[in-house]
Amino acid sequence: MTTLTLAPFLPCSSSIKHLPLRLAAHASTQLSPTSLKQQLSDQKTGVIVIGAGLAGLAAATRLNSQNIPFVLLEASDAVGGRVRTDVVDGFLLDRGFQIFITAYPEAQKLLDYQALELQKFYSGARIYFDGQFHTVADPLCHFFDSVKSLANPIGSVVDKLLIALTRIQVLGQIG
Repeated sequence: MTTLTLAPFLPCSSSIKHLPLRLAAHASTQLSPTSLKQQLSDQKTGVIVIGAGLAGLAAATRLNSQNIPFVLLEASDAVGGRVRTDVVDGFLLDRGFQIFITAYPEAQKLLDYQALELQKFYSGARIYFDGQFHTVADPLCHFFDSVKSLANPIGSVVDKLLIALTRIQVLGQIG
């Protein structure tokens, strides 16, 4: 039997800043399709938002700001969609590649970047090879780490220099 998580989100106090936390607090009711249909017919709502990923959460934010009643439906056990992080045995596991471009105009309007505590990714990689981790760094962002990368067993020195050259050429075309 399929169950859906029903996250009712009706206009309320704007004193709560974090939309995902508000939705997560409401997203605990598991409903079968039959009970979902009954609950939706018992209440009046202007909109049904399907999915609590970024687009669904953005729609919920917009509807809430305009005092339009709505119901947010999410098929999984929590909100976030592909940019969700699960905690498993104390480890944080990202469901998708969690990169966020802060220059998006719509995101700038909707999100409080300071409250999100966004962090930049390290420009490079830690690769486990032959029983230990090795760093391969972007030479333009982490020059000294990239010099150390020349001596590790990940790729040849020529490969690493070609990657650095390509990186510099790409930046030259952008600027």
